[in-house]
Amino acid sequence: MYPNLNKALYLDSDIVVDGDIAELYNTPLNYTFVGAIHDRAVGSLAVEFQEYVLNRIGVKKVENYFNAGVLLMNLKRLREINFENIFLQLLTKVTFNVAQDQDYLNVICNENVTYIDRTWNTMPFKAKGEILPEHPRLIHYNLSFKPWHADNIMFEDIFWNWAKQTSYYDEILKIKQNYSPEMQKKSQEETVNLIK
Repeated sequence: MYPNLNKALYLDSDIVVDGDIAELYNTPLNYTFVGAIHDRAVGSLAVEFQEYVLNRIGVKKVENYFNAGVLLMNLKRLREINFENIFLQLLTKVTFNVAQDQDYLNVICNENVTYIDRTWNTMPFKAKGEILPEHPRLIHYNLSFKPWHADNIMFEDIFWNWAKQTSYYDEILKIKQNYSPEMQKKSQEETVNLIK
C-alpha cells in the first residue's frame, strides 16, 4: 500500500505506549519480514492450543508463535516476496479459526521473524511462575483484560494515567460505566473458553 516506505509499525488499538516508540521502530530487521513479540498467551493456554500452533500453523516451537497486535513490518521485504498475493492465495485455501490474521501472518513469516523484547508487547496477565517486566514500554490490553471495561486489570494505572491526558477521558469513563456486568461476564467467558 505504501511503495514509498520500506518499514512500518502496526499497532492494535487496545494498547498504551509508555516508552519511546522510536526505539521500537528503529529495531533492525535485517532481512526478516517482520519484527514481533512472542505471544505469551500461547504458553499459558491449553495443550490443545499449543498443538494447534505447532501442527496447524506449522511453527517449530510454541514460543516462536508471535502476536500480531504489535508488528514492525519490513515492507521492502514483504513486497519482494509478493506478500499480498501469498496472503490472498492462502486465504482462499486455508481457514484458521483461532486468531485468523495472526495465524496467517505466522504461517507466512515463519522463521523470518526478528523477535523483539517483550517489554514492547506486555499483556496484562501473568502465567504461573512468570515474572512480568517491571517497566513495560507497551501494554497490550488484549482478550478481556481491558481497564475501560473492568476493574483490577494489571497495569490499569498506566492506562488511566494516559487516558486522563486525552480529550476522550470522559467518553472512556462512559464506556466503562455502560459496560454491564453481563457484558463483562461474556467477555471473560470468551477468554476462559480460549484458554481452556
